[in-house]
Amino acid sequence: VDENWYLNSPYASSIFGVATRSDFPEREELKKLSKKLSHIPILILAWEGDEVHPVSTADELSQIFSQNSTVHIAKTVEDVKKWGSIVDDFMSKVCNNNKSSSKL
Repeated sequence: VDENWYLNSPYASSIFGVATRSDFPEREELKKLSKKLSHIPILILAWEGDEVHPVSTADELSQIFSQNSTVHIAKTVEDVKKWGSIVDDFMSKVCNNNKSSSKL
């Protein structure tokens, strides 16, 4: 299995280009943001061995956004390939919860 399969995506340069131009916000700003976004579900995806986006960052984000975050840590390329279905499941739950809440 090609460890760099994701780089062949037609979107890879756009995604990675944006990522390289953004800095991780200050922790205090994230804590303020977590209070404002406490009602919004957050999905955090990380991949062990990714030096640019370490698992420690995902762990820190999950602590800051603990009231509304779901974290998935991939250990292998096969785990990363499951992210599409993980995102689908997450969004289905979010949409179903919103439909249920709007009926109240």
